[in-house]
Amino acid sequence: MPGHDHLQETTQQETTQEDEIENGDEDWYQGEVSGTPSWRQVETFFSFIAQEHLKEAQEFREKGHNSQIPEVDPDLLPELEDVVATIKSRIYIYAKREDQLWLLTQIEQLERFISVLSGGTLQDWVTNSMCIHSREGRADKLEGRATAQSQVRRLELTLQALLRTAKALGAVVDYSTAENLKRAVEEELSTEATNAIASNDEQAVAQALERMKADIDGNSPWSELVSGRVASKEADKAVFFETLITATRRAAAKANKNARELSGSAQTFFSKVAAYLQSFSDVLSKLNGKVSKSSKEGVLDSSAVPKTKQVGEGKSEKGTLRKWVGKKFEEGTSRAAIIKTMALRQLDRGERRSKTPEAVMVDSIIRSILWQCQQPAIKIQSASEAILLKAKELKKIAGILDVHGTNHEAIASDHQNDADLDAQVIGWVQAYNEQERPENKTSAKLVVLGQLFDSDIASARKIVRRFSRNQNSVGDAAQNIKDEINHQFSNAIKKMINEQFDASGHSEYIGLEMSKFLPEITDGLAQSVVELNNVIISAERQPPDFSDIKCWAKRASLSSTKVKEKISTQSASLTGKPLDDNSRGARLAKYWASLAQERGSKSWPMPDAGIMLAGLREHGLLKGTVSSGDPKGYLLATRLAGEVENAHNDELKLPMSADEYAALEKSLVEFIVRWGKEGQREARHA
Repeated sequence: MPGHDHLQETTQQETTQEDEIENGDEDWYQGEVSGTPSWRQVETFFSFIAQEHLKEAQEFREKGHNSQIPEVDPDLLPELEDVVATIKSRIYIYAKREDQLWLLTQIEQLERFISVLSGGTLQDWVTNSMCIHSREGRADKLEGRATAQSQVRRLELTLQALLRTAKALGAVVDYSTAENLKRAVEEELSTEATNAIASNDEQAVAQALERMKADIDGNSPWSELVSGRVASKEADKAVFFETLITATRRAAAKANKNARELSGSAQTFFSKVAAYLQSFSDVLSKLNGKVSKSSKEGVLDSSAVPKTKQVGEGKSEKGTLRKWVGKKFEEGTSRAAIIKTMALRQLDRGERRSKTPEAVMVDSIIRSILWQCQQPAIKIQSASEAILLKAKELKKIAGILDVHGTNHEAIASDHQNDADLDAQVIGWVQAYNEQERPENKTSAKLVVLGQLFDSDIASARKIVRRFSRNQNSVGDAAQNIKDEINHQFSNAIKKMINEQFDASGHSEYIGLEMSKFLPEITDGLAQSVVELNNVIISAERQPPDFSDIKCWAKRASLSSTKVKEKISTQSASLTGKPLDDNSRGARLAKYWASLAQERGSKSWPMPDAGIMLAGLREHGLLKGTVSSGDPKGYLLATRLAGEVENAHNDELKLPMSADEYAALEKSLVEFIVRWGKEGQREARHA
């Protein structure tokens, strides 16, 4: 790396205007970095990225991915094998003799599927789906990798469906008699007790449980706990099996679709899985409502077992036609969207080819400014949606608890410091007995939801304060908020043009373009801030008005989304490119910011886009990492500065796949309650 003296010497030479901009920034950057230890940390970070992560960033920018081949989750198949073996053993021991034949037939089919997928078959199917496409003389695996990713998703979803099926067979056994259900509940509670008290010494906990059950006084709360859980499972049985049937049929339909899209051994496998899952769901549907009854006859009589049929067979012609038309309409709509996107991209490439380098540079600065203006709207959107999600659940359970609803917390702590294992087990059973009561389940849910809701409100309060003239207040009038936003945006734009990017020669043009729509954006953002402020006001009432909170959160979400999309549309109109949260440059900036966070960026001074740009140039980090629309790295530097600031404020949100996002939202309340119980267990251990 050239030294500071060399850079000063270079800036004194005659250079082009472009070189003056770049070398001037580098000179100023080096002077700042060498001043304090904290700036040296920033310098060290850029060196680290250049040495350890530049090549992967260049590969990602070129291909949209890195060179590793996608892999199926390696834990899924072994888990399926273990579960199938466990359920098979339970069938032999606990299932009625007249039920065993059908149950073991299902197990044998699952074992055949496991056999097909063993020995590297899973990864072979993924690898074989990748193919190399040549584009402009370069090897490009993007399309092949996308296909491989799809194959991975297919296989993982199928393994999860087979896992669910194996567990369903166990549930059929458990619900077949009252004795089996009680045994299953006792095993379940014993496992929960072991995990909560001393997961590293299961035998000791099991022995303590046995001693407690042998004692008349100790057996009473245990019996009450078991009876309550059995009653709860009986009450939930119909819903449990209905949910299972729906999920199995959906998995069968997906497997059938996968079979139509594939060929060879993979097609055969998915076709057989589809037929199996459909047949299994049909049996469960006929047995729903019977499986928990205790009778001398087997629950699974032969009349309940339908003949195996292919997915979709036996459906009405009208229903099939309707689905076919709907599918074709969706396919046509998707194709139209894809064609439109591709056409816009081709048009954008053509426009860029016709633009001068200076015009491309100006477009890059404009997009950088718009990206910075868009961030408050994105933060408000995220904050309001998080509040809305929890307010909906809190509204459902608010007002149904009495004052004794938190008794379970006091009981849970009775033995938290008691070293005696028997006392800990007794304390856990008593506490869990209280938690199993309906009113206390609701109370536990309310406590944890309330904690997360309070955290979301605190985050919202921080956002609103950024646009309040009085930083300690969130009650500024709408006009004051609007004035503050306008003031902040104007200063940020001027600083970016004249100082950070040294583009003062273009300030008049950029300022004119911004002035055409900035007032509308300012108005919309001010409205969003006011609405988020109203959410906070409603939340601070005692008791909180969740109906009001829902209303204002929804309005804040809609108005901030509108501002976000308006800015992206203006970017497309002015520069030919919208602002994309999931573009390669956006993801790269988030990734580098996460690396900065790991390296202690909270102790850094807050670097702005100009400092980031100088650092990126100095360390050669713009080579192969910027797009053709951002050749000087203005947008990358702006994004990186913003994301590092987000990391500093614990607001960095890494990009998430559609599957990950769906998994995050699924069963939110159940997840929250589990999280709360985990926290209580950790507190007791502490």
